[in-house]
Amino acid sequence: MFGQWKKVKNCGFTLVEMIVVILIIGILTAAAIISFSTVARAKANGCTEKLVKLLDQTRGDSMSRVEGAVKLVVEKKENAYYGTLFINDGTVKDEVKLGDGSLTIRFYLGDFLVSEIDDDSSFTIKYQKGNGALFFDIEAPTFDRIVISGSNTRTIRIYKETGRYRLQ
Repeated sequence: MFGQWKKVKNCGFTLVEMIVVILIIGILTAAAIISFSTVARAKANGCTEKLVKLLDQTRGDSMSRVEGAVKLVVEKKENAYYGTLFINDGTVKDEVKLGDGSLTIRFYLGDFLVSEIDDDSSFTIKYQKGNGALFFDIEAPTFDRIVISGSNTRTIRIYKETGRYRLQ
């Protein structure tokens, strides 16, 4: 009688086991959210850096060119943004993929939206030969800011008189 205890099988979880599992899930979720937001932020930052390099290259080529025109065309094609540097009547000098289609690139003059790049549009940027100031005509409308938006927003403020820029 004393040696015949029935062994009871418990099929449940203890409170400690459940708390540990919930903590592990919480830590993994937090890590995933942080890494996702970091990647999304990196997209806008990378696009901004590439566009700034193209602006520098376009301005430098415009100021040093003896003959012919230089222009930078920003466009969206194949669900990605591209910056293409043209010289001398349409010869492509450089084409750079700026970022994927999850970003938005807009050109502003003050608070007025001049252009938003989508699948059916492009935007042309030109500089003057002598002093590197922005050059505006029918093909290249007036603007003073480029805003790149994704999960975060980066702004390139361009000064018309000198063609120089400041990142914000």
